[in-house]
Amino acid sequence: MQEDIKKIFDKAVDAILFNYPKITDSLFHLEARDHRRSLSTYIDIRDILSHLVTISKCLTKEQAEANYINMCEHIRRAIVEPYQITLELKLRDIHSLYDLYKRNFLKREKLFFVSQEKTRQLRGEVESQFKKVSELWFEGRLLKSADLQSIEFEKAISSFLSGYNLLNEIEPKIEELYSSYYARKTQILVIGVFLLGIMGSLSFLLVKR
Repeated sequence: MQEDIKKIFDKAVDAILFNYPKITDSLFHLEARDHRRSLSTYIDIRDILSHLVTISKCLTKEQAEANYINMCEHIRRAIVEPYQITLELKLRDIHSLYDLYKRNFLKREKLFFVSQEKTRQLRGEVESQFKKVSELWFEGRLLKSADLQSIEFEKAISSFLSGYNLLNEIEPKIEELYSSYYARKTQILVIGVFLLGIMGSLSFLLVKR
């Protein structure tokens, strides 16, 4: 191996050794929270190793440099994309839950005398936080193409993580909206059954008289 190519090869090995723990951290983040595996990330890992092997066989410095650049791109994607995927999956699930509430329960709250002031406040908080999550997602998308060692790249990861954590704050508020509806509905139904029972008893007594 030529000396200048060997330097590039050694630099590539160092890049892998330095960044591999970050890749495993991001994969664990996805797998532990959503119980899924990112096929694209495993393909990136395969391609990282493929470029390393190619560098060792390159005949020119230019070829080795090109493969090193491509390898770093796969490292970048393998680190950041599981964080983005985890946020997007969680956002999809939580937003679907909120949409279901608005579609099927919101219009019935007055019927069951659910506190409008309380649910209005909760909805305001939820929608404000959803907007913030969208901003964090957009910021992460915007910055994730930055250089591996840059502050911007770290900021992209931080944005995706912050968005995910904010969704964890939104979820119990949506559950509270559901609980308010079901609790009040149950109370009304119990009262209704009780009143029907009394009316039935009165009707029976009146008939006997």
